[in-house]
Amino acid sequence: MIKNLLDLPKKIAIVLLLLCSAITFHSQCVQSFYDDFETGSFNSPWLAGTGHTVTISNVTPAEGAFSMDMTGLSAFYAGPNVQFTSSQPTSMEWWAKTNNVTAANGYFVVGDANIASNNGIVFCYFNATSSLRFFNSAGYNYAITANTWYHIELKNINWTAKTFDIYINNVIWQTAFAFRSPASTDVTQLQVFNLSSATSSYDKIVIGNTLPTLTVSNSSPTLCAGSTVTLTAAGNATAYAWSSSVTNAVGFTPTATAIYTVVATGSNSCQNSATTTVNVNQSPTVSIVPSNTAICNGSTATLTANGAFTYTWNTPSNSLSIVVNPTVTTSYTVAGTNTLGCEGTSTISLIVNQIPTVTAISNASMICTGQTASLTAGGATTYSWNTSSTNTSIVVSPTTTTSYTVTGTANGCSNTFVITQTVSNCTGLYENEVLASSFLVYPNPNNGVFIIKTENRVDLTITDALGRTVKSLTLNTNEQLEVAGLADGLYFITAQSSNSYHKVKVIIAN
Repeated sequence: MIKNLLDLPKKIAIVLLLLCSAITFHSQCVQSFYDDFETGSFNSPWLAGTGHTVTISNVTPAEGAFSMDMTGLSAFYAGPNVQFTSSQPTSMEWWAKTNNVTAANGYFVVGDANIASNNGIVFCYFNATSSLRFFNSAGYNYAITANTWYHIELKNINWTAKTFDIYINNVIWQTAFAFRSPASTDVTQLQVFNLSSATSSYDKIVIGNTLPTLTVSNSSPTLCAGSTVTLTAAGNATAYAWSSSVTNAVGFTPTATAIYTVVATGSNSCQNSATTTVNVNQSPTVSIVPSNTAICNGSTATLTANGAFTYTWNTPSNSLSIVVNPTVTTSYTVAGTNTLGCEGTSTISLIVNQIPTVTAISNASMICTGQTASLTAGGATTYSWNTSSTNTSIVVSPTTTTSYTVTGTANGCSNTFVITQTVSNCTGLYENEVLASSFLVYPNPNNGVFIIKTENRVDLTITDALGRTVKSLTLNTNEQLEVAGLADGLYFITAQSSNSYHKVKVIIAN
């Protein structure tokens, strides 16, 4: 417990004085003496005096856990006392009680070096008429009860008018009450004593203005960048002013580690200060490195997180890398936490390109040996045939029925298609113009229903664009047939009679 600034080691006292100067404390806010006995012991700067037994008691103190009991009696100014540096305080306060209200005891006298002759500026005691008496040329008595604590405050001590106001238990009872010694220009000591056998008790003695009480709470002494912290100053002050434009008890978001200072101003214009540190840990810069930024449907990609210590993905995984195989373009997010517990996030969009549906058609489902057919691919952007051609269409002239493979690519994704070109040696067969004129297919194009009519008996074969036979039938002379139920597409109708044939292309489009 600090009783007097001058009791501190010289270097510490200088630091405290500089601190007080830096935050511009009012010169009258310096305390000459303070003791609330919460150390639990009676020690320096107190001097014991004679004739009294002093006990620091924890039985029914006025404030806190301890108070001072003074038992016995002595002569004037022979009891416990405190010497302190000369000052002109503007306020004083103490708690006092006595177990004897019929005798003079519990004296509390504050004065200068001549206190023994002039009785100081404050001369207060319990007298024989159950009163607390303040003595000057007139005097003032306040009725009391034995073994009851009284809180006494002297405010507005005026060193020019040599007066003060008396408050007891927070109620003002006297204004401009005169000093006991108007000649006194300062105070340097406190004297307490009993003139009659009694136990007088004292608690929380303050000579000089009381600094406002101040406690500081810090909601987040250590936090991550972007988080909010609330600094709250509390006590009996009337105003609190924080550094860095912080508002008391209102959250803010610091960007870097800093020390924040709060100055509390009391109703007596005295100030107290405190500091607290907010440590700001930076969040990690998290990134995602993909094995591929775009994949084909059915393929996989590996996503690897960087920049933190542990990771949590928006998939059921907490590993550094994840393997994904989405069927459509999908976003993936990872939250990375560094060793300081701070988190950063990153998001990547993995593009999924669909596999192209590759097709190929021939302009002739069947050719004779020596003839050519044109094969045309579709459904992709670029093509590669097993003939080494990269054109969309190729012209082939196989001597036997042959299968051709085309690979189509779109957006980096590939698929294949196999088309079979049928080849006939066409022995004894020739394109018959007469047969062509007597063989009709109408309407053409059509919506899936058409008529085949012939003047001669013919064998008919209907094939699709892939060369697959979809119908085979025979028409007799002057017979017609309605065909229905074929899907949209390109079809070939081959009419064969004896050693001649005729082929018709039919387009169905609903």
